[in-house]
Amino acid sequence: GDEWDDSRLRWSIDHSVGLEPVGSHPDGATPAGIHDMAGSVWEWTASRSNEERIIKGASWDDRNPSYFRAAAYAAVAPDSTSSDLGFRCIRDREATEP
Repeated sequence: GDEWDDSRLRWSIDHSVGLEPVGSHPDGATPAGIHDMAGSVWEWTASRSNEERIIKGASWDDRNPSYFRAAAYAAVAPDSTSSDLGFRCIRDREATEP
């Protein structure tokens, strides 16, 4: 959306720590019904910047609202680990329908 609404994602300003179950913020879903695109954990992408890998989505541990934009990203070493860094599991919807 065009307006910031912090009730639509998990971030540290609400003084909570850690992850939540998928879909905990249904009002934050995209128009296509995709949940949790911002907050929760930074997500690994297949993109690179020199020797580093690109992560997107911001996390529950971030406090800066500008990180929670679709265009926001960070470059990190490919062997980075953190409690707020993960990946998104996806599947082809067409392959799962009868």
